[in-house]
Amino acid sequence: MDRDAVSCSLCLFHENMMIGVGSAREIKLDRSGDPDTLFYKARMFLANLPREFSGGFDPQKHTADMRLVIPETGSSITGEAGDAIGRAAGKQSTSSMRVPTLTGLSSSTRAWPRPPTRAST
Repeated sequence: MDRDAVSCSLCLFHENMMIGVGSAREIKLDRSGDPDTLFYKARMFLANLPREFSGGFDPQKHTADMRLVIPETGSSITGEAGDAIGRAAGKQSTSSMRVPTLTGLSSSTRAWPRPPTRAST
């Protein structure tokens, strides 16, 4: 199961969940009609669920640029790009989770350090 399906599932089953996804470039998150973006995949995941499991999600009503809302739970997935990732004001919740996108990050901004390498003998 990929991060898009996990994020959508969390929003479907938890009330007022706010999930933020980030990328170094906005076009990796959301670009109209691009099946390689995170939000396209999330929209398709939700749109193809049976109606009784979709949380009332309608792609025509509950999406915007880098934003997706599940109306029955009040949960949302929002995207952030560039240097502003994680710095948005007012995004506080009792249940929030960040699902980082590590593609495109330079080694100096790596989220987790690389494991040590063995010295060759």
